[in-house]
Amino acid sequence: MHLVLAGVLSVKEKRASGSWSSTELRFQINYLELKAAFLGLQCFAKDFQNCELLHQVDNTSAVAYINKMGGVQFKHLNSITRELWQWCEKRNIWVFASYMRNAKDERPSSLSC
Repeated sequence: MHLVLAGVLSVKEKRASGSWSSTELRFQINYLELKAAFLGLQCFAKDFQNCELLHQVDNTSAVAYINKMGGVQFKHLNSITRELWQWCEKRNIWVFASYMRNAKDERPSSLSC
């Protein structure tokens, strides 16, 4: 199993990166990918309102949970997805997720958020 301990988020020239805390590392990768998607929205779309966004994610479970606005199989994944959608709802943002293959060799050059 491949476990990502740190990640890179980027939108055009803006980038953000970070590492998971020891508490967060106890969660499965699908939860961490959903949380990363949510953190990416909070970072890069914090000033957006009344719009539609295409969010490219490199985890198919995260894509499914975002597009279906949650799920019933895993409560912890549904919970973080509900938080994501509530955040978007307050800003009248409609999010569509699509799968994007991860560029594994990409390294962050700076922290933007």
